[in-house]
Amino acid sequence: MDKKNKERRRFNGKFKSVILKYPIITSIMVIALISAFLEIPFIELFSLNNYFDLQIASYLTGTISQGIAAVIIIVLISYLGLFNKAGFTSPRKWKQLWLGWPLLVFAIINFNMGENIDISRPGRIILFILLFFSVGLIEEVLFRSFTLTIILKKWGKTKKGIYFSVLAASLLFGAAHIPQLLSGRYTVLASITQMLVTFFFGVTACAVFLRNKSIWPMIILHSIVNIANHIPDLATGAEISFTRDVTMSLSQAGISILVTIPLLIYGLFLLRAIKPEHLFPGDRKIQVLEKF
Repeated sequence: MDKKNKERRRFNGKFKSVILKYPIITSIMVIALISAFLEIPFIELFSLNNYFDLQIASYLTGTISQGIAAVIIIVLISYLGLFNKAGFTSPRKWKQLWLGWPLLVFAIINFNMGENIDISRPGRIILFILLFFSVGLIEEVLFRSFTLTIILKKWGKTKKGIYFSVLAASLLFGAAHIPQLLSGRYTVLASITQMLVTFFFGVTACAVFLRNKSIWPMIILHSIVNIANHIPDLATGAEISFTRDVTMSLSQAGISILVTIPLLIYGLFLLRAIKPEHLFPGDRKIQVLEKF
């Protein structure tokens, strides 16, 4: 039994060291696996369209599948011994929540009340909120808690390494939206625009995450942004066009990019206060200054 335990510990040690030695390759593999899992057509697989309309079925399967994916990533983070470093901290350690104000402004800018919002179906509204909370949860856990943290574990010992880690994690965040282009749900222009916008968003998200030493504020902020952007999905009759492809004109793409460039600038500005020492005692990685 002792021999088996030693072999198990040895294997776990080697496995963890490989993950942390090649964080970008590991991140790409994990992102690809999670993306493939989320692309599984659970609606058809379980014939949910026989019991619900397409919109409700999509909300249900999206919430459950993204919740499961988030749990898998959290388990992986815990396995690597990075639970606290990945931002799963208590509210007592949330230091600078106000730094997320540009994301609230971004949510307001993207807020589109639409017409004829249907409030007669509270169940759909609840599922709508749960869906986009699950989107914020899986994306923040995957790209900030996991990807950014393991990249910082390797390169976060220097100031340049911190910037590199944030930009690399944000680039992976943007690139993760390529499947929407490959599946035909987004046009080329819409997909490129979305990848740039998510990259800019990701830089600020990484900075706010690091400055707060917690992932929870970013999960909440990310969810608010998504909810504000998709409010028209609750309009009367929205279920009819729920599966429409996303198209975008050149002017719309330009406006979207111009509106989000300030997020890139703001995120890089916040990173100036993050130092590569004493954040994690005995780990000599990154330090977030308490004063802005």
